[in-house]
Amino acid sequence: MANDNKNEIPDVLKDLQDLTTSPAEKELSQDEAREFYKLTFPEHTVDTLVDVMNKLNDKLGEDEFLRQLQTVGSYTELVKRMWDAHTDQAVYIREALERIKDTTKVGDSFSFTPSEDDPDKQPFELKSKLVRLDKSLKGADLDGHQAKMMILAANRNIKKIYLYNSGFSIVLRAPSMLEVNLVYNRISENMDTYGRMLGAVFYLYSDFKHKELIWDFMSTLIIGSNLNKWDKGNRLRDNVSLADYQSIMLSICSLMYKSGYEFTHVCANEACKQVTTEVIDLDLLQLTDFSKIPYEILGKLAANKAINPDDVRSYKKTINVDRELTIDRYRVYRKVPSISEYISSGRDFNEELFMQIQDISNPKIIDEYLIYNYSYLFESWISHIEYLDENGEVSFRVTDREAVTLLLNEFQKSDFHEAFVKKMTEYIQDNTVTNIGYLATPCPTCGVMPTNVVNGFVPLDIQKAFFSILVMQLIQKN
Repeated sequence: MANDNKNEIPDVLKDLQDLTTSPAEKELSQDEAREFYKLTFPEHTVDTLVDVMNKLNDKLGEDEFLRQLQTVGSYTELVKRMWDAHTDQAVYIREALERIKDTTKVGDSFSFTPSEDDPDKQPFELKSKLVRLDKSLKGADLDGHQAKMMILAANRNIKKIYLYNSGFSIVLRAPSMLEVNLVYNRISENMDTYGRMLGAVFYLYSDFKHKELIWDFMSTLIIGSNLNKWDKGNRLRDNVSLADYQSIMLSICSLMYKSGYEFTHVCANEACKQVTTEVIDLDLLQLTDFSKIPYEILGKLAANKAINPDDVRSYKKTINVDRELTIDRYRVYRKVPSISEYISSGRDFNEELFMQIQDISNPKIIDEYLIYNYSYLFESWISHIEYLDENGEVSFRVTDREAVTLLLNEFQKSDFHEAFVKKMTEYIQDNTVTNIGYLATPCPTCGVMPTNVVNGFVPLDIQKAFFSILVMQLIQKN
């Protein structure tokens, strides 16, 4: 499972008591904060980083190693930061990219030009883009909503994006500084309450509260969609696929940093150890596997016609593969949940967690609870379950959510639990059209490639990066 990513802890880190305090938790100068909150990708494998840290400790001595570990921007601190970037979500994306093989495309743009053999097919293009000024309104006196939209467009603060896991498009605006500050404060308070849970795999509930409040923030920035009545009640939340949560977050970040965002490239080559700062176009961090969507469906998406929830359900069924899972005497029908379904299931899970656990700030206790309730984490990914008789015929069908949960608890105790978790995880990876990562590049000094590369890409946990991007915006505007 993806959460086994850092079982191998560097020897030098095992005995250091001060490691619970990172530089970010100390008083940082503005220059130190600017350095610390640059993006750091898990460019090198855990094995590579473990080896580098142990060698650094041997060379520097434990006291100097610890001092450098707490010094923002030092090579030792940067290596540790890369090690921290190996979150469960980053490992999950790596596994997903391994399964996708070589069909992933950088960015979220797609164009189709019919060949001479297909004269009836029409060319089309899908491309998320900034919304420009309406030139037909030049010289006009504007007020109200129209005036606000023109101001946002004039400052390149509106962007249209396609939700490839949901089947429709939305229009986003950039957040104001006040909104950035408010969501930063809410996330910070939430981390104090729930402990350090950032970095969990996106389909798990261990960081459910973070996702709920980040969705509340993101939804206020959505100002348009071709989904009918998108702004009524929970219509939008009910139809946006959980798999598009990361894409929306990334697009908001790209609106905040339209000229790109700085990241720190750290070479793990012992003979080089070069540290360089580069600027990356955040839009290019979305990796899209268009092979999972039929040409005809992409054409409909490009048409931007108004669609209804029935159209969304049909779209999701079309791109949903390997929906049925037969295991032991059960046939499990799987689905990709909406944001609403995930939030509802996550809220139930956490309410039960709080009833069972007194100290929710203790990561060890939380981890144990997750281990013993792991099957429940897939509840929102299951439509219904059938129980089969000895002839393979359906004996009964379970659709009630509480009954599904009860069956999942039985799965937890079964001999096939490990196989069930593996099959569910593979299903989720295979039914996610978009992932987050960047096209790996060699060290500009020595030319050595990063070691944590799969099919040319280095994975990134955008939710963990999102917090850093919020902080950097506040630092720069302070």
